[in-house]
Order: sequence, then structure tokens, then C-alpha cells
Amino acid sequence: MHIERLVKKKIIHQKYGNSSKNIEEKYNIKSVKNLKSINSINPDIIFITNPSSLHIRTFLKLKNLKNKYCFIEKPLDSSLKFIKKFENLIKKNNFNTFIGYNLRFHDCVQKILSILKKNNLGKINYASFYYGDSIENWHKYEDYKKSYAAQKKLGGGIVLTSIHELDLMLYLFGNDKYINSHYSKISELKLNVEDFAVSTFENSFNKKKFISTVILNCFQANPQRYIKIILQKGTIFVDLIKYQIKIS
Repeated sequence: MHIERLVKKKIIHQKYGNSSKNIEEKYNIKSVKNLKSINSINPDIIFITNPSSLHIRTFLKLKNLKNKYCFIEKPLDSSLKFIKKFENLIKKNNFNTFIGYNLRFHDCVQKILSILKKNNLGKINYASFYYGDSIENWHKYEDYKKSYAAQKKLGGGIVLTSIHELDLMLYLFGNDKYINSHYSKISELKLNVEDFAVSTFENSFNKKKFISTVILNCFQANPQRYIKIILQKGTIFVDLIKYQIKIS
């Protein structure tokens, strides 16, 4: 994390001078300016962490590598235009590919899985996945207006930037039927993408149907991130920021 912060500051703020050069020397990091050079390096693992709209196109440039591990930052991409080529390259070159949905490994999410398996509270009637935070606070070292999350052409917007909540819904329940959604830009933030979204899904658990909503915004001054599951005999509230689970 210490290295990442310095590199990012070097890229965004030129006043840090030779910091990136020192980092490369200290940690024996080799920089290349185009992906054609990657073949000579022959890496064991590749991390794709550029703007969302470039993820799959970057991956497709790895066609000369085989039997590698590849980590792709979430979301997979902002478009599914090249999804077939992506899938074919994975199979052809035997890539072990992982998308960065790190909230799956949150201690509270893992605990919820075990609670739901015991299921002492009866049928699930409703589940809500909520995330609200200010884009201005996400990366203190950069101007939010220049970030990928604020720009449509780079795959920004709260829906793709905070796709974790959609993934958590699928991770916990394993299925969904899309019903409807609304998204818009409603704050005074200087963005050309949506900063608010609410979506409704039909899920099932133990073969019984219920409704889920995913509510997202990036203009909230005081951050909140939680999962609320209302069952027949009680409610489970999971605070993902405070690492708390409350069952009532």
C-alpha cells in the first residue's frame, strides 16, 4: 500500500520528483511502455487496474501468454462488446482469471453466509444492499473530477464503480431476476455520469422468492455501507464499515 500511494502521487502530482524512480530501484521494479514487451518478462501473474473501459481490450493484448494468473479490477469492463473474445482467450490460453470483488472476503459477509445456512429466522422477505459515500473522499491524492469514476468514457458512474453491492447480492443468494432500476445525476458534483441508482431484483433462497434492492450514491457526506435482510422471524443488519452484525 505504501508503494501504491507513492506511485499514484508521482503520476498525479509532479512535485514528488524522482519518487517513482527511487521506488523502482529499491524494490527492483521494471517498467515497460507497451504490452509487446511483456512477453520478454514472462510474468507469473498480471494485474489489470487501468480505467474500466479498457479492461477487456487490455486483456486481449495478452494473447501470446499462456498458463498465467490474471487479476482484473472490478468491474470486468464497462461494455460487453468483446466478451466473446475475452472468454475464448481464457479457454485457449488457459488463463486463471479473477475479478476484484474483494468484499466477498469481508469477515461479516462470510459470517452472514453461515447464519443464512442455519436459517433460524424463517423465510427471507426482503433484502437491501446500500452504499453511500462522497466521491470527493475516495482518493484524497487526486482531483475527483479527473478520476475514471467521474467520466463516462472511462467507464465511471456509481453503478459500475460500486458494483460490489450487486456482486454481494449474487454471492449471497446465487441468483436474480432483474425487475427495474432508476439512475440519474442529481447532485451538484461535476460529473458526466450517474451519481445515484436504485435497482430492484427478484431473488430466491431455499426455493422461496423475495425482493432485493440495491441503492447506491456517491454524494453522501457521511459514508454508509450495509446489508439488511428482513426475514419472517427477525432482521439481520450488517454494517460493513463498522464490522458489526446485529440480529433482532
